Amino acid sequence: MLFRIFLIILFASLNKAFAYPNFIGKGYHNCLTCHYNPFGNGPLNDYGRGVAASGLAGRLLIPKSVSDEKLSNISGFFFNKQDKQFLKPSLDYRGGNIYSDLQAEESEDKWINMQMDISISAVFGKRKEYVTTYTHSIVPSNSIPSGKAEYEVEAGEDLTYSREHYIGYKHTNTLAFYLGKMDKVFGIRVPDHTAYSRYTTGNNQYGAVHGAMVHHYKENYDLGFQIYLGDMEKTEDYQYQGFTTKFEYSVNDKFRPGISYMSESNDLTEKTAYSASAKVRVGKGSSIMAEMGRVTDTPEGLDPTTQQFIFLQNHFYLTRGLYFVTTYENLNTDITNDDETHRFAPGVLYFPLQRVEIRADLYTSKTYAEGVTTKDTWQFLGQVHIWF
Repeated sequence: MLFRIFLIILFASLNKAFAYPNFIGKGYHNCLTCHYNPFGNGPLNDYGRGVAASGLAGRLLIPKSVSDEKLSNISGFFFNKQDKQFLKPSLDYRGGNIYSDLQAEESEDKWINMQMDISISAVFGKRKEYVTTYTHSIVPSNSIPSGKAEYEVEAGEDLTYSREHYIGYKHTNTLAFYLGKMDKVFGIRVPDHTAYSRYTTGNNQYGAVHGAMVHHYKENYDLGFQIYLGDMEKTEDYQYQGFTTKFEYSVNDKFRPGISYMSESNDLTEKTAYSASAKVRVGKGSSIMAEMGRVTDTPEGLDPTTQQFIFLQNHFYLTRGLYFVTTYENLNTDITNDDETHRFAPGVLYFPLQRVEIRADLYTSKTYAEGVTTKDTWQFLGQVHIWF
């Protein structure tokens, strides 16, 4: 039961469509190309909306008489032309059905309203050197059945909070500064917040922090450094102060390795994390991503504990908008022993047309401990995402 609740809470955090680093398979190495946030996630910029409509999403129910150029031109908020809008609003809804304990005689299923976001962004200045964005989120109570202690939300209450808000300044063509609440600059920012690489490092849906970030970039690399004070919307025990940094370099148009490091603490715990990652373009539109890292927690007065995670995911292009996705994960919660959990998930990701995403994943998990092996657990996760 606890695992089911845990899975529901984490799965409920899947985020924006086309915020996927897998699209290195389409030649997109740099997140800044399509996002206001230079390391991905959050609202799409005008180019990102346009390329999603004209090159990434499918054309289900769209007549041949409507060109891709036309789709790009009306990819703004509620089908408006993007160049006519100074303020760039967006709305997001994501819901899904979770079938738990498929291996049991009586499995359970439940519909979850996962995401309800409203965002507004703007780019301004003579050189369009300034960008600002704000996203307000509502997490319905059925997505957090046991409440959310970090935000002092009791069971049965909805959580409302700022997902992110920041202002950025592009000082030169290769250097930019950001101030506000943003996701931590660490690892591969996959949208699957259930991934061990996301939640063990504290970089899931609720991991954004208030701070300042510097982004130095060129066509073939990105370097980010972020210093932060924690998430001021959380209670004091859940606010971590520290810094994180990430470097990615494109060796060629098919291979982009990276490294990340993070150090943070509060009055109760110190945490350090590091990882090595790689994104690889394979064939026509397909990709493979891998990340391996360790996270060390040192509670006050106690010995440190180090976890190790492995993330591996392929994104196999079938036809425009349709992908077969397979994910393998491994987690060792304490590297001083051999206990570990393996998780494998084949699935399908489909963008039938812009503003619509459909995804289905079948998860199987197995844990090995000293002298004990658990039975396989199975869950089916299906979701739909609609945005404007």
